Amino acid sequence: YLTFHWLVNIYKYNYTFLTTQQDDHYTLKLYTTGPITLAQVICSYSHKGRIHSAEAFASLAGTTPIPASSGNTSHYRLNHYGDRQLNHALTTIVLCRMRTDEITMKYVIKRTRDGLSTRDIKRSLKRYLARSLFKQLEAYNIMV
Repeated sequence: YLTFHWLVNIYKYNYTFLTTQQDDHYTLKLYTTGPITLAQVICSYSHKGRIHSAEAFASLAGTTPIPASSGNTSHYRLNHYGDRQLNHALTTIVLCRMRTDEITMKYVIKRTRDGLSTRDIKRSLKRYLARSLFKQLEAYNIMV
């Protein structure tokens, strides 16, 4: 019971810190991110210094591209290893952004015109999201 109570307090502190800062420079901008997905991202990130680069965080999330080409076609697929819960959280954020965020919708339309499938578009969005989340989390002193 004591451990659960401690974790709840830590979560409340982090969530309040990340979402209620008045200065935009210190506010974690996670559009379409609810408290559950935010908690999963923070738990997977753990603390500053655990993950040495944005590429390592993307690898942890399972969003690094793996070449799956044959012949003259150049194709990539997602890495199926890593933290599956973090990957699911990133998928949730990407799907919400694809439905509601204008910039993301324009990107999806542009990439669809370029001939990419929805699966490839989601893969690239998840990779971009993992990099941007890592950079934002590194800027804060997250207490876990």
